[in-house]
Amino acid sequence: MRNKSGPRIDPWWTPQVIVINSKLIKILNFTAFLEVSNAMGSLSLKQIFHFTFLLCFTTLLIVYNNSEQILSLADTTYLYTHNVEIEILHNLSKVNVKAGKKPILILAYTSFFGVKPWPVFKNLTCNFDTSNFKVSHDENDFYKSDVVIFHGPNMPSFSKLQKIQINRKFGQLWIYFSMEPFPKNANIEEFSVFFNIVSTYAINSDIRIPYRYHTKKNISEKKTLKIDNFSHKNKMVAWFVSNCNGKERSKLVQKLRLYGIDFEVSGVCSKYYSKKFKSSCQKRPCYNDLKYFKFYFSAENRLCKDYITEKYWETALNNDVIPIVLGGSNYSDPRLAIPGSFIDAMSFDSPKALANHILSVSTNRSKYNSYFEWKNSWKLDTNSYYCSLCQKFKEGITLTKNNLIKTMNIQKCLIPTRKFFSWIKK
Repeated sequence: MRNKSGPRIDPWWTPQVIVINSKLIKILNFTAFLEVSNAMGSLSLKQIFHFTFLLCFTTLLIVYNNSEQILSLADTTYLYTHNVEIEILHNLSKVNVKAGKKPILILAYTSFFGVKPWPVFKNLTCNFDTSNFKVSHDENDFYKSDVVIFHGPNMPSFSKLQKIQINRKFGQLWIYFSMEPFPKNANIEEFSVFFNIVSTYAINSDIRIPYRYHTKKNISEKKTLKIDNFSHKNKMVAWFVSNCNGKERSKLVQKLRLYGIDFEVSGVCSKYYSKKFKSSCQKRPCYNDLKYFKFYFSAENRLCKDYITEKYWETALNNDVIPIVLGGSNYSDPRLAIPGSFIDAMSFDSPKALANHILSVSTNRSKYNSYFEWKNSWKLDTNSYYCSLCQKFKEGITLTKNNLIKTMNIQKCLIPTRKFFSWIKK
């Protein structure tokens, strides 16, 4: 594929596509950990001749048959190369990638909100062998890197990516990494052509990044805990907010206050509210700030499918307060949140019904403490993104064509937002 304004850009995983008599003839040129020169260097001239003859003959056979097979009459083709096993599915909508035995260099090319090294790569200790994976934050390692990760919010411009692409070595995988929704005004179709792997908060990502990992306890870990987080609490709802642009959550706060729910606000946006309290959660754990509150308003900046941030995980669950969640996610999905640990605002028929439930829970010790029973069956895991990344490459990743567009489609934010504005009027 050639871009009108710049150099050639390989779409998605791409085999190269040649158009002959309006038929697509797929010539294998995989963007994986291929190092053809190493493989060819070990062959004799006779072997190279036989290989070349076989390749040309097979290509001619495909043209003759007007076929769309992939140099093979089988449904799948397996290649074992320098550093990876690749399974090519017949229709090329999916490709399986699996790490080999040789070292794999992972480069975090951009900063992470201006920070290097990336926080997600600070913990490189896993409960399995990762000795063949290395992480770099040095741009000078670009050409020799097998995997290059770009942070969405710090993404270079399209024209800059085109220039970077020129020096992209044959077989280098690019990962789009973001724990935030895709920017509203960015052209996702334009950027999608650069990336082979999608790594975001969304469930259908190639490599998912939850804000916090959580797992079910095994039988030996399960205990019936005596939990009482009710007795010492005499305040209602706390809210830390520094992004004042979230119209949805502000509207809900206004509605709930009309129905008798008391909010105390901390952060930059507290100037817009009458009840304020000082918090230093940015500098130390929030427990001392939250220990007298019964609830925390865990409202997301944007209402997007699968998007659940530290507002639920770290601020609320880690500090023994019940999160009142407002987002675009299906919170009842145990892959996204811990069942029974939250009050889902939009699961109620109306804001008034939500307010009535909050008031009921706030005055009932048994009801209140029931929101912490999840601790008997679930745990917040110490797993890291680095471990997930290495594990995925060890197990093999099935990559899906156009997955950036499918995963970060703007409709995944627009639909929940429309639903909210319909609900808030009730």
